[in-house]
Amino acid sequence: MKRLALALAALLCAPASQAQTTFPSQVPGGFPPPTVPNYVPGFVPLCLNASGVAVPCSSAAPGYVQTPTPSTVIAGQGRIATASTAVCLPSAALQNGIVVKALAGNVGSLTVGPSGVTTATDGTGNGYVLAPGEAMSFAVSNASLVCFNGTGVGDGVSYAGN
Repeated sequence: MKRLALALAALLCAPASQAQTTFPSQVPGGFPPPTVPNYVPGFVPLCLNASGVAVPCSSAAPGYVQTPTPSTVIAGQGRIATASTAVCLPSAALQNGIVVKALAGNVGSLTVGPSGVTTATDGTGNGYVLAPGEAMSFAVSNASLVCFNGTGVGDGVSYAGN
């Protein structure tokens, strides 16, 4: 039984780089189910220590990383005012990144990328191409780091992040 507990502890408390599974602390019977794919906000993830006792992962596994709970959500839309001129999202601090979606009613594709993103889609551009209705997520610390460009005046994006 102790070997099983140690094996489970090694598996459950693997460093975050090994796609660690976390468990909610509020489960019937006091023991976590065999697998729970994602951390659930509001629950404390548990790991088994060397004695087989469930403890908060932060104290049992130094490599455990928990995504901070953001205090705000940002969302909005942006449009191209001048064809082939990059538009950056407004400045807003982010903890978990942002999702940018090309508006479904856009006339053509947009490119999304860093400041100065071009409209080139021939292999020489520096943007990720989004067809109308497609989305892309970015792990950035500020929304203003994400820009978009296109040739259709009035084409745009919607975005949300935290």
